[in-house]
Amino acid sequence: MLKVRRHASEQITTSSVLCIGLVSDDAIDRSHSTPGAITYCLNLRQITPALLEKMKPDVVLSTLFDREYDPSEVAEWLEKCGYTGRYYAVTEYVPKPDVILRDVRNVAPLLDFDVIMLSEAPPAVH
Repeated sequence: MLKVRRHASEQITTSSVLCIGLVSDDAIDRSHSTPGAITYCLNLRQITPALLEKMKPDVVLSTLFDREYDPSEVAEWLEKCGYTGRYYAVTEYVPKPDVILRDVRNVAPLLDFDVIMLSEAPPAVH
């Protein structure tokens, strides 16, 4: 099982994770996963309805900021492929996550979308 902290007070346990944009096994930290957890790493356009049906991911993860696509594009593509589960965009910190939440939920209302911030404060400026 992979435990994902959505908020400081919440942990989500899952056994099948689809990571979009993180195509290298070296990019995935499996130190918190348990035996039996399955992690798929694909580019967005590799995902098809048939592939999602076969993988049956418990959660989809992507970075919030990517050179190729933004969370709205990912969410829209996932929903077009028939996915209606959990999709989380991960980032260090973003000052107004509610703007991103609103945008993504407007284009893909069937998804359970959220932004996972790894830090609760902006990085210190030196």
